Amino acid sequence: MHDAGVVGLTLLPMLYYIGLALPIVLYILSRRRLRADQPPSATGWRPLIGHALSYKGDPAAFLTKQCCTVGPCFSIDLAGKKMVVVGHCREAVRQVACASESVLSSREALLELGFDWTLGELNVLVGTAAHARILRQAYGGDRIADEIPHLYAALERAIAVRLGEPDGAGSEASWCVPDLLAFVRFAVLRALVERLLGAAVLAAAGEAFCEAFLRFQDAVEDATAKAAVLPRAAALPLVLWPTSRKRAVVRASLASAIATALRHDASGIVYSGRPGIGPWVRALVLDDGRSPSDAAEIICGLLFAAHKNPAIGAAQALLHSLDGPPRAMACCAAEAAALHAHPTAETLSRCGGLHAAVLETLRLCAHAIGAVRKVVAPAGFDLRVGGAAQQGGARTYHLPRGSTVALAHIPTHRDPAVWGARYDEYDPGRAEWAPAAERPDDLTFTTFSQGLHRCPGERLSLPLMQCVLGLLHGGAYKTTPDGPPPPIDFERATLAQRAGPVPVRVRRSF
Repeated sequence: MHDAGVVGLTLLPMLYYIGLALPIVLYILSRRRLRADQPPSATGWRPLIGHALSYKGDPAAFLTKQCCTVGPCFSIDLAGKKMVVVGHCREAVRQVACASESVLSSREALLELGFDWTLGELNVLVGTAAHARILRQAYGGDRIADEIPHLYAALERAIAVRLGEPDGAGSEASWCVPDLLAFVRFAVLRALVERLLGAAVLAAAGEAFCEAFLRFQDAVEDATAKAAVLPRAAALPLVLWPTSRKRAVVRASLASAIATALRHDASGIVYSGRPGIGPWVRALVLDDGRSPSDAAEIICGLLFAAHKNPAIGAAQALLHSLDGPPRAMACCAAEAAALHAHPTAETLSRCGGLHAAVLETLRLCAHAIGAVRKVVAPAGFDLRVGGAAQQGGARTYHLPRGSTVALAHIPTHRDPAVWGARYDEYDPGRAEWAPAAERPDDLTFTTFSQGLHRCPGERLSLPLMQCVLGLLHGGAYKTTPDGPPPPIDFERATLAQRAGPVPVRVRRSF
């Protein structure tokens, strides 16, 4: 009995470690038994965390590597959350982009990422459709041309407000901006609030609302990134519920501002030529009959979508342009001066250098993964993928109901077959961006998403970014970086940002 007890005690630690290891071994074995019609797994998988560490470290490099080594369609495992990624295969991109909501649902994918908590259920259910409808009403057809002078003026006012009093006076006057991206984000947000919500709403909300909204925006991005890799049971208390509470505060502040603006501006009073009530508030409250609170919730989501990517894109375009080919830099500066002298749609249409700088920046800075969809068709979704012979050639993969599929922007935007040998370099002189050239379609230039879900705000975003670039690149101001900017960082879900603050010096151009 004594010997048996000793043996039992000796075996206990061994049994303990076997018990710990067995689930991991079983998990590894189970994931290796892939069906022949399932996409191959990305390389670099690790127990429990999957590909999460490799992806988080450098999403752009990770996705590009997988497309080159595994093929244009592969599965990744983000700490237990699996996703099928589609890269540089035009036919596969077309299938995902053109699939209906009843087959590949963006709404269900957003719910899985916790957008019902971060941006609110109203945004998931009606936000995108409302955005598309409002923008068509306000800026459809040729009406966008009428907006350009007003948008330019609003941006100039916002920049002046943010800069404040200069250091020095006269020709020596200048401003030290500690972070260009934060500076541009504020200016663009203030301008959009003025133009889309109305001058009366901006007056009621004040600058404090813009600051609070920027903090909320960052919280949403942080929560989305963490919710993508955390189990829902952990994501809810750790990131989703706290972000929901922040949204409630911003929503309440905006609802109060809308209500105040409507009381003071019911007759359509204008503020120095600026409408007191903008198209978003007019459409949601006055036309649709929604309460200021419900309108505020939808607007929080619309502002998030309409503001951050154009703001970051404009700041990144400025940084790229200031460090780009001298000829392109001089072209942008000359066009910026011309646009400042006559800020009209006609002048903007002749600013081919500003246009090319923005598009080339969007190509290089597009978020790593976009257009996330959930397979909701009962029969699943069959995805046809072309591939090189060494990668097995053309295949058809079956994605069962409940699968998550996403399009990867970066491999598509850095495909040498489309963009040439210098695909990784900033080159605003590419033939694709020439005024007379046909712009790449939404299967090869995917920043604004694709197909049925193409971004409805593109018509407003592109001129907005060009106007910001023009204002800070020789229009009203000249901007000079204080040293080399930090490298591009693809960790966020929106356009790539920078790994740290970007200090700049700003001076008047006149």
